[in-house]
Amino acid sequence: MMNKRPETAKYDLSSLQGLLCGAAPLSKELQNAVAKDFNVEIKQGWGMTEVTCGSIIQLEASDNGSVGKLLPNTECMLVDDDGKEVGLNTPGELCIRAPNVCLRYWKNEAATRDSISPDGWLRSGDVAVVNKEGLFWIVDRKKEVRKILHGTDTSRC
Repeated sequence: MMNKRPETAKYDLSSLQGLLCGAAPLSKELQNAVAKDFNVEIKQGWGMTEVTCGSIIQLEASDNGSVGKLLPNTECMLVDDDGKEVGLNTPGELCIRAPNVCLRYWKNEAATRDSISPDGWLRSGDVAVVNKEGLFWIVDRKKEVRKILHGTDTSRC
């Protein structure tokens, strides 16, 4: 919004020292445009309510569009549609396991069974890639997971 809305020019934003973006992936191009236009560093992160906020974050600002690296005590695997782990630089659903991941969905056993494995792996519904340095990029969203967890597919809940 800061880069695209004309009313932004009405405000003195020179006190901004940095920005953190979460809740939706920020493209590399937009991240770099905002950083240049407002002379700030922008860091991204990845999280969701089920992981008590975040599990992946940029510790250092970067211009590559990555959401960062795993936080300590966090495990991640990227899996294909058959549940098999994919390799580096290959898109797969981001599955996360950590002490901060929720144990279950309140009064929704179907969502718990569909999203959290017995050994604590949470299927996020986000599709990501990871490189050999451990940097993650969110590249897509698995639509059926969103429907199940957020109630738009009432046949499964």
